[in-house]
Amino acid sequence: MNDPTMKKIFVNRNHVLYFALLILATIWLAALHWAVNPYKLSVWISASHSGSISIESRCESQGDIVQKNSQWVVAGYMQYELPLPKCRLSTIKISSSGKRDEHYEISSAAVTYYGKEAYRLLGTKRTLEGEGLWRGDYRPSRTGATDLATPLVLNASDFDASDIRIWWPRFLPLFLFPFVWWFARMLASRRTGDPENIGDGRTFAFFAVAAFLLIAAMALVAKTDVSVHPDELSHVGSARYYYDHWLKPKIGDPETLDAHRTNVYGVAYLTGTDPVYQLASKFAVAAWPIFENDVLALRMFNVVLFGVLAFLAFMTIGARLALIPLLATPQVWYVFSYFNGDALPVFLSVLAIVAFGRLSNLGELQRKYPAAMWSSVFAGSLAGMLLLSKPNYWPVIGVIVLLLVARTKYLTTTEFSLAILGWILILFGMFFFLDSALWLPSVVRVLPILMGSALLAWAVWRFFRQAIAGYTRGSSPLRLVSLALIGLTMVMGIKMLDETWKNPPPFSSDRAAAMTAVTEETADAQYKPSAQRDQNLAKQHKLHDQGTSLKEMLLGTYWISTSMQSFIGVYGYMSIKPPNLLANSLLLTFFMSVITVFAFVERSTLQSTPHALVLSQLVGMVTVVAASIAFSWIVDFQPQGRYLLAILPIVGGGLVFAGPGVARSKVLHVIVTVAFLLSAVSFVFIGMQGIPKQAGLF
Repeated sequence: MNDPTMKKIFVNRNHVLYFALLILATIWLAALHWAVNPYKLSVWISASHSGSISIESRCESQGDIVQKNSQWVVAGYMQYELPLPKCRLSTIKISSSGKRDEHYEISSAAVTYYGKEAYRLLGTKRTLEGEGLWRGDYRPSRTGATDLATPLVLNASDFDASDIRIWWPRFLPLFLFPFVWWFARMLASRRTGDPENIGDGRTFAFFAVAAFLLIAAMALVAKTDVSVHPDELSHVGSARYYYDHWLKPKIGDPETLDAHRTNVYGVAYLTGTDPVYQLASKFAVAAWPIFENDVLALRMFNVVLFGVLAFLAFMTIGARLALIPLLATPQVWYVFSYFNGDALPVFLSVLAIVAFGRLSNLGELQRKYPAAMWSSVFAGSLAGMLLLSKPNYWPVIGVIVLLLVARTKYLTTTEFSLAILGWILILFGMFFFLDSALWLPSVVRVLPILMGSALLAWAVWRFFRQAIAGYTRGSSPLRLVSLALIGLTMVMGIKMLDETWKNPPPFSSDRAAAMTAVTEETADAQYKPSAQRDQNLAKQHKLHDQGTSLKEMLLGTYWISTSMQSFIGVYGYMSIKPPNLLANSLLLTFFMSVITVFAFVERSTLQSTPHALVLSQLVGMVTVVAASIAFSWIVDFQPQGRYLLAILPIVGGGLVFAGPGVARSKVLHVIVTVAFLLSAVSFVFIGMQGIPKQAGLF
């Protein structure tokens, strides 16, 4: 029985215990889907006082009241989700408590299915539901609202609230059985790639758990009926399509137009390749009976992602090191506390950094080649998912490549530095070429791009030349690289099939034309594609096309200050800000954390090319900042710190590739502890206190 191959056949008691507990939890969740009616009555109520209303539902087959509930409402104009019986409805009667000084009005009513509107009963929908209250009140119009001085009877005849449109959540144990088995086995084995370092830096893992709890609290208390977080309900509108669909819709499909109309730009996020909307929508449907609020369920998808990172921080030191930068700013915690398109790529970036960091030790991997094969495929799959996500996280992939190149010894310090210089010249040259304020000949303006391209091409040629020589000596990681590319290709290929079965390929002219057509139909007048032709563009839209120079955009506006503030920690629609003293302290401690990381990475005994790891991080950070500048200048002026969040996994990447010894640094522990405590103060006493709360939570 001491044969190691036998250990793979038999399972231990812990494996059975974990599997039993997890499968029972899955069965319980499936049972909830059988017991809880996913149909709800969604009503907008304007109340002068806090009090209660009564809801009486009748079924078509029965004359008596089938279900009667009371609902507590608070003063103000809010949305409430009310229960419905499982039957073919006849009427729904809503009445107030009848006190003289109370005044209630209902302006909108609809039946929803897992939070998605299924049948309209009264009034109209919200307009621009993705925009926040600070820009304007986009809740349903109260003009013509029905006063509850006399009971309101809604005719719901012929609507079947017992019809099951989505069957798969009721059979979750069958779908999740393989995953539950694998996860139980992982919990039982508790194997890590670096057991000798498992205790190093445990403080950071505990900080991650504390941040996870704060993130969950913010997700639970913030309002869900209006968009109190940046563009949250626009993202929700795109995810809702996938509640009852699995594949991507045709761009401009009538069923998707509501998602386009959630914002002034006429943009629906489901037109992109981001996988988050398909993944989060299925999670939201599965978790809906727990929360009975689809916005909250979508938020919990992001919360769970951070929880996974916190869990991995206890399992492996690589995840612990990669998480350190995420503990130094509350802005990234805020991103994980509501539904958006940034949390998943941040999660994938951290996982990719950890996965490729484990693959960087070629000597160890050659001794464990079978395990390294699956690790390579997994790492490549993460890279593929990241490439499908928001483009401002693509530099993370570039930094990973540079970090791996730095560890291969195929480039000298000079060659590596020239490659970095070439990329910087290309970035600089693109802005230099596009800036119409520089009245220089085209040949001169394109010169930095040509010089940078030549330097980069020369460095790439040198690298491949050395890599081929290494392959002939048997020291090349070519097999592992090939497996990573297979994982990347599989993910990208499956998603491209989804993208092209009804639509032209991404980045093609036909696809651009389709998106232009639907944007022209759904965007506000100043943001339509035709607005530029009609000289009717919004003041801060497409600044480059309106003749604004790069210098005017950077120095003549608040781009720099706002980007820095919102990278450190502002909340809501950048309207909830910490005091200057706290903001400056957060900024100082974050920069101290980054400088400390650079110092330890520079002194790392594991790097093969001097300065290469730090240079890789720096060029990645510069690229992220350049992408944010380009977006504000060319597309729409949005100086937001979330466009800079890719910097955090890039900084963590240096720590992972520098090695586990960094986690023993007392200096790093002190600085990160101070940064974490300041971040917690900002998140709790500024963000959580200032964000509008759910009805009844004050």
